Amino acid sequence: MRLFCNPHVQGMLFMEFGKKLRDLRQARGLTLRGLSSALEKKGITISHASLATWENDKGMPSRENLADICKFYNIEPSWLMFSVDSNENNQELVDSIAKLNNIDTAIIAEIIEVLQKNAPEKYLRKTD
Repeated sequence: MRLFCNPHVQGMLFMEFGKKLRDLRQARGLTLRGLSSALEKKGITISHASLATWENDKGMPSRENLADICKFYNIEPSWLMFSVDSNENNQELVDSIAKLNNIDTAIIAEIIEVLQKNAPEKYLRKTD
């Protein structure tokens, strides 16, 4: 699945995605099959082959799978995908987004909207 028109943008934004997935799994002492089974017990069906694909940066999960994985690990989607915590100012990311073309910017805006809709309340910023 290609998320961005510019392949360099996808590589730049998601360069640690697979490593983070692997580190999260290994921190729990799970194999790929073990993680797939643990997810299944929570009603989430993701094959070990899909998990391996994502860990090896050969593909990206669907929005639904991303939300399920983040819920399972109790992490923010923004951290997993963009290395950004909701309370952290990341000027490098802001600068990178500013350099995107209109199509990529629209896609980023859509991703942010989905992440906000799927984020637990405690991770959402309060607005006045």
